[in-house]
Amino acid sequence: MLPHRRGASLPRVSSARQEELSLFPADRSVDLRSYVRAIIERRGYVWYVAISQLRRQQMDSVLGNLWHLLNPALQIAVYYIIFGVVLEVDRGVDNFVAFIAVGLFVFQFSQKSTMAGARSISTNWNLIRSLWFPRAMLPVTSTLTELLAFLPAVIVMLAVCVATGEPLLVTWILIPFLIVGQTMFNLGAALVVARLTNHVQDVQQLLPYIFRLLFYASGVLFLVDAYVSHSRWRLVFELNPFYGYVSLYRWAVLGFDVSQRLVLITVLWTVFLLVFALWWFKRAERSYGAA
Repeated sequence: MLPHRRGASLPRVSSARQEELSLFPADRSVDLRSYVRAIIERRGYVWYVAISQLRRQQMDSVLGNLWHLLNPALQIAVYYIIFGVVLEVDRGVDNFVAFIAVGLFVFQFSQKSTMAGARSISTNWNLIRSLWFPRAMLPVTSTLTELLAFLPAVIVMLAVCVATGEPLLVTWILIPFLIVGQTMFNLGAALVVARLTNHVQDVQQLLPYIFRLLFYASGVLFLVDAYVSHSRWRLVFELNPFYGYVSLYRWAVLGFDVSQRLVLITVLWTVFLLVFALWWFKRAERSYGAA
């Protein structure tokens, strides 16, 4: 999010200064290529705001940003006790702790990025109404903030796997590529929900319930192949991009099998969603922050 206090007045910017800063009237129309270029030109500012936003999170708590790691770690313990020990749904999984750790960290990266994108417009209305800048910078910034929070979580995730007996695999070198791909997918999802929430605020209230359903439909707590035998239902899971990324990380980190079809579907989802989201978000550029 761009740092400002809601309700605070922003200083007036002269037309000469606007030209110097490449700030233009809000009704200016630009093509998609120029729009993306304008975001890239401001990448330094976007990264600065993302880092600042991450530092401000959990500032009022004693442990601060350690909660980014403690929250999923505590959830891993709870889910392991309930689903691994009590309900015994670890069928087909030798290392259930590592299995849950990978699924939980990966799924929550996408969940948090999408939820943050949904809030990115509504929490920056004053700034939007004061200056022109590519509005997509707001969900881009929120996505990068969640990426920065996810990177230490990846280290913890790998540490949990090693500590529970998982060997180091050569496929671990592909983890950075998976992170890049998932970040692109998350940005597409953030752009979509940012526009939806701008027009219908109730979308933000529905998202937690949607993600609760996706959580169980993405195989975070159970091995889908061990419980779903019919090819038609397996295809339903494979069409879920959240399941796709959870499965790809488990393949890279834990050595689980993935089909070429699942890889192709996940790649297509990522490319299509990001391109469509940028185009669709830009089409409503003039409406963001409108009274």
